Amino acid sequence: MATRLRDNRKLFELMQQMFQAQQGSTEGASELSTVLAGMSTPATTAELQQQEPEPEPEQKPVVESLSKPPPEEPQVSWEDQVSKEAPTPPKGKATEDLPGGKYFVKGMIDRGWTPEEAAGAAGNVHVESGFRPGVKSSAPGENSYGFLQWNRERLRGLMNMAEARGLNWVDPDTQMDWIQMERTGESVKYGGADERWAYRKAFTGGGTPGEIAERFGRWVERPLRLSDTLAIRQRAAERYSI
Repeated sequence: MATRLRDNRKLFELMQQMFQAQQGSTEGASELSTVLAGMSTPATTAELQQQEPEPEPEQKPVVESLSKPPPEEPQVSWEDQVSKEAPTPPKGKATEDLPGGKYFVKGMIDRGWTPEEAAGAAGNVHVESGFRPGVKSSAPGENSYGFLQWNRERLRGLMNMAEARGLNWVDPDTQMDWIQMERTGESVKYGGADERWAYRKAFTGGGTPGEIAERFGRWVERPLRLSDTLAIRQRAAERYSI
């Protein structure tokens, strides 16, 4: 690089001498030709780039790859907590206990119900939700959830109660509390429907678990076609009787 600078300086000096000399001076032209012949060609852009020092590669932080995301508490709405699996009517299984059946019966007895009342309600829960508190109805366009497949104000009241008490509305005990509140009328405090009349009609007169199951289905559950599953509800109620 220093050699090129010296050659360029000498060329400049010779050109000045040429302009000062008379036109046609062979001596100046000869000297100029000699210098030009001895000068190296100007450096190309590629050569200049090669002469510049290579920049240090960027040091990127090392990140450990995770096989699965770290555990954290998901922030979800109540719709996301609901199971997407629709309930399947337990046809042909009316004499088989479903998981949660005995727990439901005992839970309602602990809340003051008679064994027959608890078993009669259990026969209906057996058909409606299979004792899955987060299940959604399989009926097209029907937004019903939980043990008794609540919807509209009955479902909204359940969720309001759970939120007010800091509970999870899909918890089995929360839903059993809500059933008891519907019976006593406390459900109205949380925006739920007043269902006291329905529970009175279901339980007045007592009877066997199967008889109570029929009245509970007709007045409390109120399915579109109770007759289609009535026999299953009644046999399941007798099965869950303690």
